Amino acid sequence: MSKVVFDRILGRNCAPTFKGIKAASLISLPVSSYDECRCWLDQYIPAMCRHGIKYMVLAAEPSHVLILIYNEEQLRLILSRSAARRILNWYGYPRQGGLPELLTHLRKRCRESDEFPHEIGLFLDYPPADVRGFIVHKGGSFRYAGYWKIYVNEAATRAFFDRITACTEAFCNKLDNGIPMTDLLMTG
Repeated sequence: MSKVVFDRILGRNCAPTFKGIKAASLISLPVSSYDECRCWLDQYIPAMCRHGIKYMVLAAEPSHVLILIYNEEQLRLILSRSAARRILNWYGYPRQGGLPELLTHLRKRCRESDEFPHEIGLFLDYPPADVRGFIVHKGGSFRYAGYWKIYVNEAATRAFFDRITACTEAFCNKLDNGIPMTDLLMTG
């Protein structure tokens, strides 16, 4: 994978997190490209840290590696809300401790669960009602499917989808016009 392709994957999947619209994003990279991509990602750490953004490898499967890119402060806040905590408690997340303990438990669930841990939607800044709806309805009976499946507050969530799309397109257009990823990350 080339650096241009990697930057495009980052931009397409993480622009809303880089720009503060979403608390976190998830990327999947081919195992065959992971070491090279990790080196590029590590080069971006100083720029990302200026805005409280970190990354964590959640799982390494035979074909791909899942990486969570997140804004530490935003993620801590959304996961501390009671609606999110109730769902996390269903899945045995620690009631005590902070964000590091929650992330460690998510990584464990990603690596050890027989099925994908759908509560990951909370970590990706999906509304708890939509995460709960997805879990309860097993992915069916939703009102609309966009970046995630909407079960409540369709109008507001679709407007949020529009913000995500606009942010992503603007970010990727800048990449396509030759602005380096580091410069885009530095501007927050």
